[in-house]
Amino acid sequence: MNLPRCLASLLPLLFACPICRGPQDSSRTVCSRCQQFLSQQAIPRYRCRRCATPLPSAGTCPACLAGPTVLGGVRAAFDYTLPLDHLLHQAKFRRNRGAMQTLALLFAEQAMHWLEVTRTRDHGLRPVLVPVPLHPQRQRRRGYNQAAWLARCAAGATGLAMRETLLERKKRTLPQSDLAWQQRRKNVRDAFTGRDRPPRQVILVDDVMTSGSTLESAARSLKALGAQDVSAWVLLRAGR
Repeated sequence: MNLPRCLASLLPLLFACPICRGPQDSSRTVCSRCQQFLSQQAIPRYRCRRCATPLPSAGTCPACLAGPTVLGGVRAAFDYTLPLDHLLHQAKFRRNRGAMQTLALLFAEQAMHWLEVTRTRDHGLRPVLVPVPLHPQRQRRRGYNQAAWLARCAAGATGLAMRETLLERKKRTLPQSDLAWQQRRKNVRDAFTGRDRPPRQVILVDDVMTSGSTLESAARSLKALGAQDVSAWVLLRAGR
């Protein structure tokens, strides 16, 4: 096989959709068919204003009404379902950086829309993005912090500032996914500490929200240091 023909045979691999592995335009994050599917998933639905749980109508879910929260609100890009949950697993536990970049680009597209809503609500104030930190030992083992990757991409797309080192995970916690619902809050209690005084308005960034315990703990630490409004943007919202 001559060289030009060999290179031509590699093009479908170079520009394969990271989700379905089908052909795609090199200018797109995913192929048009997967983009249409994800767009349908991302269509704004009624969600709880405080935790992003899907609801039949606008409002606050019973669980949030029953208990106080320090979070000003949560926005979720997608639900924790195929194919994105599989892609995230590849990114986190298989060190698949291509999968992580795909997720970050999809997240950034949603962040641009959320920023317009935030500006309208808050009269033009510009919040600062703060990724939820990993414990240093876990980050060394994984190779990167997925929340920081998401926040960095969202910051580039929106023009918002990101402060990656504002929060530190001082407590080596167990993986939340390995714990029962009741154990999760205790696991991350007092897990974070601040390295500096936070800005007035902060948006925490994380990959998955399930119980919300991690975000609540991080938000509590930021508020104790002086932040007035702490909300969260997450890539995937898992069911309670």
